[in-house]
Amino acid sequence: MLSFLLLLSFITHITQLQTSSFSKVMTSPSPIVKALEAELNLARKNELYFILDVGRKKISLKAKGILLKEWGIRKIRIWGIPFTEEPVSLIKKSTFFPPRRPKINPKKINLKKEIRLDTLELSDMPSYYSLSLENNINLYVKPPAKRIFSKIGSLFRLIKWFTLSPLKTVFFSLKKRTFSALEIELNSKSETQELYWTTYEGIKFLIVAKNIY
Repeated sequence: MLSFLLLLSFITHITQLQTSSFSKVMTSPSPIVKALEAELNLARKNELYFILDVGRKKISLKAKGILLKEWGIRKIRIWGIPFTEEPVSLIKKSTFFPPRRPKINPKKINLKKEIRLDTLELSDMPSYYSLSLENNINLYVKPPAKRIFSKIGSLFRLIKWFTLSPLKTVFFSLKKRTFSALEIELNSKSETQELYWTTYEGIKFLIVAKNIY
């Protein structure tokens, strides 16, 4: 019982520190200028990139400064200070059920019959997943929880959020590194699938705390 109370006290203390740090970032004007400069540099390149604007609750896909697609964020949860003065690259996409193309065995193909090659579609994309970015920033994406199993899963992820996040923070701090995370809930399952579809390893993300426009 004592160890549980100590753990609870520790998590509460860490959470208060995260909230205090977040408030300082949100009220500072300098990150806005730096974010604009960072996007200007991204727009000069012939590459796709994402702007995750926490202030507007929007995540935008752009190329050369032109908006290609925008998703609204219903809910957002933040741990640490995940806001970036410079773009960070997507390192890995993780999900329990990654989309897979069926394997074709040439030896079993019947040339007398019509050959049908199955391709991945938007509906094959996962709706729950995490995006691991540089600087130990984790971005968790999910749709609204409408069914009972989805609500149970959301409760499990909430418990996981408030237990693993403090532990990861301590683990990385011992290595003199930071850890931060965002959990975003988009408006629908199809929107989370669209976002997964458009992301790929190496694409840049710029995460800003305030509306930069």
